[in-house]
Formats: sequence, structure tokens, C-alpha cells
Amino acid sequence: MIQSCRFNYLLNDTLHPVRRIENLRKIKFEAQPDTDNAIWQACFFSFACTSYNRCSMKQYNRSSFFSFVRSQDVRLEMYSTLMLFIIVYLLILWIYPLPNIYADTGAYITVAETKLIGNFRPPGFSWFLAMIHSISPNPDVLVLVQLILYFASTLFFYLTVRYFFPEGKRAWWKIFFFIFLLAPVCIYLCNFAISDALFIALTNFWVASLLWMMGTRKVSVIICSAVLLILVMQVRYIALFYPAISVFAIFLAYFKANKLRFFFLSALQVVIFFGVIFFTTWQTKKNINVAVLSGFSGWQKANNAMHVLPYINLKPEDIKDPEISRMHAFILANNKFYPAKDSIVIFYLWSPDSPFKKYMNELRRGWKASYLYYWHLSSIALGKWGDFIMKKYPALYFRHYIMPNFLLLSKLPNEALFYFPPYSGQMKKWFQCKECDATPRYTFFHEFLAATASKSFNILWLFLFLSCVALCFRSKLNCTSQQYNMILVVSFFCILYTAMSVYASPIVLRYLLAIRHSLLLIPFLVTIHLSHRRKN
Repeated sequence: MIQSCRFNYLLNDTLHPVRRIENLRKIKFEAQPDTDNAIWQACFFSFACTSYNRCSMKQYNRSSFFSFVRSQDVRLEMYSTLMLFIIVYLLILWIYPLPNIYADTGAYITVAETKLIGNFRPPGFSWFLAMIHSISPNPDVLVLVQLILYFASTLFFYLTVRYFFPEGKRAWWKIFFFIFLLAPVCIYLCNFAISDALFIALTNFWVASLLWMMGTRKVSVIICSAVLLILVMQVRYIALFYPAISVFAIFLAYFKANKLRFFFLSALQVVIFFGVIFFTTWQTKKNINVAVLSGFSGWQKANNAMHVLPYINLKPEDIKDPEISRMHAFILANNKFYPAKDSIVIFYLWSPDSPFKKYMNELRRGWKASYLYYWHLSSIALGKWGDFIMKKYPALYFRHYIMPNFLLLSKLPNEALFYFPPYSGQMKKWFQCKECDATPRYTFFHEFLAATASKSFNILWLFLFLSCVALCFRSKLNCTSQQYNMILVVSFFCILYTAMSVYASPIVLRYLLAIRHSLLLIPFLVTIHLSHRRKN
């Protein structure tokens, strides 16, 4: 009886039942006047129900993440995480009798003891140390909590991705899970009394929250993401660019559907950004009597700018700003050597022969304020001088600092990651141990990491490049718009994080580990969608 009944709509999002039903509502039927309405309406309803049921078989229970977590599809991952956590923790205690320390550990403990914001580093990890110390001063508890956070954040990140990306063979996902979870260097850093392990865990939670925000658009998720953003910005200042990633994710999620909500949520990210800066600067002014966000940033800018000086002939009298002119004259008069060509150094931050340290000592003459006061005070003038040199000679700065630092990505320095210094008296008191011998019982683990960790990143850089090329051909990827936007946000995060790391300071291995899981994720998702397209 029906002479013609055809669909004039393409069902692009066939893997998402809810979105498919929404699309089916938009389907237009063209029927002749003699069409029996009851018959074609029944046909439409039958087709819609069949489409929904078939798609639902391909989906995990999208109505509930907790139902998905309890399903058999991820049961292996859940049990494996628990077992691997126990095994890893016991192995670390067996190999390393005490947590390893770093040059920054003493500064973190000082802030944890005094509760005063305004030291060399952000206060977030110091607050974390104080919280763990209130539970127990035993150093094994610190390692335990850091491992719990690492395994929990990595598992949650994985489950989030698996929930929103149900495509791909189950065997592929399980193999990927073990590679994703067992990051040897990240696990090794959980045995350190420095901020890296906490920063990695918070970054994983925060990136996962962006995916949830784009996937659900729930207010509760947005609030959780904002709280995570505040926490991660207080642990490492490189996270100050994270709000830009949040705004990008909000743009992709809300701009077309609700422009007012997009502007409101973007404004929230701006408020968080300036709120963290204002709070930290206010506390530093209150405790150190110098109104700066980070005294370290000015020193770092000046150190980076020193890579340009051998290639310019700038006289102090040619500089109009008197403060910068005096700073430039002092550096020229007190500098003994310049960085070698195409090399990256951090000598100027720490050596007593550095002109920066000599400048700070000049300020300290005849004064009775604290060391931190002069460190922060000198950072203001050093930062202005560093900014001036970068802006006046951008091409030379790019040639002699940015490019050599960028090339270090292919051979990441380990810094002192596999060195085990003795505990100071302050650290022995904090962890309440008499001997505090951190010498490892066995060396095979960190020797293996020293030989392979840096080289393994070269594979990740290659995968990232190929994945970004594939993302340029969106039609080749058999994924929904939402999935594509999620991959785009994670890719943008990895690229911008790498660029900011190259700009901010000399590259070392541990600084890049915060994006290790995101770097692994992008090529895997691109691969399964390309494979899924060929299969279809």
C-alpha cells in the first residue's frame, strides 16, 4: 500500500543509541496521499526500536558509569589494578628502604612545617606532605598514598576513555590497559619525596574530568573539574596554562548548543586562574614581604635569556629603562662565562659564581631580612631583564635557547633522577628515623630505567605526530563528533604542554611524565577508529 517511503537523513552517530534515536526523530518520510498512516508509523516505530536495540548491544550501559565499572568487560582491569598495586608496593619497599629525595625536598618540608606560602616552589605538595605527616610520619605511608593516587587516577582515566569509546576489540583494550597502567618511571617517582607523582595523578584526574565534562555536560562534573584545576595549579606552576585547555574543551562542548553557558563556564576558568595567582601572591607578600607569584620564575627567565648574550653587543647605555640598564651592566661586569653554542644550562640559578647570585648578595649587604626575601626581591629585577632580552631578540632567543631545548625532547636528560643523596637533619627529623639510609638494596630497576626511559619517549613523539596527521583527515575516522572532540582536546593538551615545557625551563625527563598517559592514549584511539572504519 505504501508507494514510496524513503529516508532522507544519514545516521552518522550509529554507535550512540541515544543520539541515533534523536536523529531518527528528524527523519522525513515522503509518502503518497494514499499511504495508510497507521502502517508507515508502525514501520517507523519498529525500525527505531530495532536500531536502538542493535546499538545498545554495542554499548555498555551508558546510563550508568557504575554499572559499566561492575560489568564483566572491565572486571579484569579492576582486579588487575588491585593486584598490581599490592605487588608494586611490596617491590618498592623491598628494593628501596626509604623514599628518595631531591634538591627540592627540603624546601617542601620547610613549608609543610611552617605552613607559610612563599618558598621556592608552589605550596600544594607541602600541604600534601603535612597531611600525610599528620596521619603518620613513617615514610612508607607517603609512598603508599602516592601509589594509591597514581593507580587510582590511571585506572579512572582508562575507564573514562573506555566508557566513551566502546569501539575496538576487547583484546586490544586489555593489552593497552597494562601498557597504560604500568609506567615504570611514574611508578618509580612514587618513591620520591617530591611533587611529580602527585602532579601526574592530579593531571590524569583532570584530563579525565574534561572528557566527562564534554561527554555529560553535568554541573557536578564541571565543579569537580574546577576543584581539580585549583589543586593541580598549586602543585606545579606549569599548570597555569591548564585553564586554556579547559576553555577549549568547554568551547567544543557548549558553544554551538548553549553560547551563554559557554561564556559563563569560560569566565569561571578565568576566575580560577586569577584567583590562584592573587591568593598565592597575597600570601607571599604577607609571609615574605615581596608581592610575586613565584620568585623562581624571574630567576628562570634570566637564566634562559643568558643563552642570547654571547651573540649580541648590547650596551647598558642603549637601554632606556634604568632598572634594566643597571641589571644588564651588573651581569656583564660579573659574568665569567657564557653557555656553549647549542647547549642548555641551569648554572645561573644555583652556582655562587653566577652573576644572579652575586646580585642577590649585593642586595643582602647591610640588611637583616631572610634569604627568601632577597631571593624573591632579586627575582623581580632578573625577570624584567630576562623579558627584555627575549622581546628585543626573539629570533636569537629562538635559535639559541628554544631550538636546542626542543631538540632535547629526543634525548631527555635524566637530571639526578637515579641518584640517591643522603638525608639531611631536617629530613631525618621529619620522617623520624635515626639512620635514614636511602641506599637501594638492588640497582637493577633504576639502572633499567636510566637506560630506557628517555628513549621510550621518542616512540611517543612519533605516535603523536602521526596521530595529529590522521586527525587532520576527520572523514577517515569512524567516530562521532563528540569522540573526535575528545581526542582533539587531549592532543591539544599534549602539544601545548610540550611547548610550555620547552619555553619555561631546560627539559628533563620527569617534567614530561605528566603527559605520558595522554601521549599513549591518542594514537591508540586513532588506531582503533581507523581499524573500525576499514572493518565496516
